[in-house]
Amino acid sequence: MTRFWERKHSVLAGFYRFAMAPGHTNIWPLPRAVPKPTEAFVPYIYSREEIGRLLDAVVLIDHPRCPIDPDTYRTLLLLLYGAGLRLGEALSLTLADVDLEEGVLCVRESKFYKTRLAPIGHDLVRILSRHASRRRDGQSAESLWFLTRQGAPVTLQHAERVLPITRQSECRVRRRRAATSASLA
Repeated sequence: MTRFWERKHSVLAGFYRFAMAPGHTNIWPLPRAVPKPTEAFVPYIYSREEIGRLLDAVVLIDHPRCPIDPDTYRTLLLLLYGAGLRLGEALSLTLADVDLEEGVLCVRESKFYKTRLAPIGHDLVRILSRHASRRRDGQSAESLWFLTRQGAPVTLQHAERVLPITRQSECRVRRRRAATSASLA
């Protein structure tokens, strides 16, 4: 049950109480048993040790049937964590969106269809540079940054199937932590 549902139920209940008092209606169409409101999402913030174990576990997915190689997943996770991007934002980055010399990512049409610049640190620039050197030459600037072993774009389903930490609810934690780190730096 959402807060919106709860608010609608409260307003309609007040209306029907008002209508029943003078006898305009004798029917109560609303459910008598009101579901308990859902609790707010409480994010889990991973410790450095947990992030380290997660990155160490990436090698376990190295299987010929896994569409994405471990180095790509490791780079994706570090990008999510280090830049505070949403998974969809990271997967939609093109070669033209990543400026390694300036240390800036251009995140296009993210939440609410806005474009923004995301600064990245020297360590992340180094990791992304290694990833760029492993990519095939001759790709256009509009080519996506993250590709499968076969050269197809990495999809949300690929990423979430192998590493459930990349689900949207948990990416919020990384965005908040990245925003806090950037504001303190």
